Amino acid sequence: MNSSMFRRPTGPVESLVTEVLTYRLTHPATAGDLFILDAMVKVDNGVCFLCDSLRARPSTELVVYQCIEYGEFSARPYLLGQAADRSTLNCVLGLYYDFCRRNSLNATELLVRAYPGHELAKDWDAVAWRTVLDAAQWQGTIFPDTWTEDAIQGLLVSLWDQGRTHLAAVLSLQLNLPTPSAASGGST
Repeated sequence: MNSSMFRRPTGPVESLVTEVLTYRLTHPATAGDLFILDAMVKVDNGVCFLCDSLRARPSTELVVYQCIEYGEFSARPYLLGQAADRSTLNCVLGLYYDFCRRNSLNATELLVRAYPGHELAKDWDAVAWRTVLDAAQWQGTIFPDTWTEDAIQGLLVSLWDQGRTHLAAVLSLQLNLPTPSAASGGST
């Protein structure tokens, strides 16, 4: 059964990216629904990130305050093999895309192969990958100068720890490498 049948309609989405703040605010589709806020603020040695539902549209100042006061901390810059959390997805996917691009692999094709029916090629065009790379760079992700064997293993561990276990397995098979597992550093 298609899970999109159960999605609630949403209103317009607005985004803001500054030097220290990035957020996406989904407006309610109908009166009485809630705004959905996904936000991240740069702080010393990392970011604070927050996903929240709000009754009223927040000011930018309130978004920053709520992120710092109530958000979760995640260390930055993100490094290959670093523990992943809900804020590191763009970092991990940015590294994955960089690896694929620099090694003549089609990142979209591998992603669709890993998640047939869930990830669609039309959703992962050049603009989508540019958005991921921009977000990863905004967070200070460290991209390796050279994709050594250790760096590739770090990427596989990062994908695994991010919950992209099928993608880690498909990439491992493509490269003729052992599939990472929780025992090799992944948490899932």
